[in-house]
Order: sequence, then structure tokens, then C-alpha cells
Amino acid sequence: MLFAIGLVATAVIIIPFFFGATERPTWLNVVAAGGLTIGFALALIGIVTAVLSPAAVDDTEPVDTEGNPI
Repeated sequence: MLFAIGLVATAVIIIPFFFGATERPTWLNVVAAGGLTIGFALALIGIVTAVLSPAAVDDTEPVDTEGNPI
């Protein structure tokens, strides 16, 4: 969500720049740069955490075709 806010703020800064508007509020620049950077870092941390977490273990015992434990 934070990345999306930063992405929208960046679009608000960049698009008018192509039409000649160069002066933007400082807070908008901070939200754009900080939102993208912090949001991307949080996304990467979430991905790394998900990859490194142990896989879920099925605690049931395996059974044969008749339903008896192996």
C-alpha cells in the first residue's frame, strides 16, 4: 500500500514536469521518494520472509489404500 501511495505521488510529480511545471511542494517529493523506497523495501522484506519461513507440515499420518496407518 505504501508503495502504491509513493507510485501515485511520483506520477503526480512527473506528469506535470513534462508540461513545464517544475516547482512542486517539498512534502510531495518526500512522499514520492519515501513511499516508493520504503514500500519497495517492505515488499522485499516480506518476500524474503515468506521464502525463508519453514513450509507448513502436514501432521497426519500416511495411510494405505484401505485407510490403515503405514
